[in-house]
Amino acid sequence: MASGVGREAAAEPDRHTAGVDLNLFTSRLFGDKNGQFEAFFVWNSNPDPGASPTLGDTSARGFRFAFPNDPWSGHLSYRVFGEAYAPAMGGDNVGFNANRTYEYLDEAFEVSDGIAILPGDTRAGSSA
Repeated sequence: MASGVGREAAAEPDRHTAGVDLNLFTSRLFGDKNGQFEAFFVWNSNPDPGASPTLGDTSARGFRFAFPNDPWSGHLSYRVFGEAYAPAMGGDNVGFNANRTYEYLDEAFEVSDGIAILPGDTRAGSSA
């Protein structure tokens, strides 16, 4: 009965995963409809040192177009996962987020007696 004591364990290869996401949203698609476009790309380092996979083999990518409206809504998605796509788990994380918000009010309205929200546009931005 072999216990594995005294055997040298094979060193695990150094593995990395990196990715990027894109998310765009508008409330003015075709004039007055909501629309959303999302895309992603994720890459991992070569999990098999004996192979030479292509970028397409070691990545996953896709996009989605959504039409979230009443009374009709729907979405169209496309995703591809490479043959050697095997992302590493755990480890460090680096991120950056940027948001820009634009709102436009056509006419004034009262939120309480004597307190009105005036028409016009509002812009806000943030990043982290």
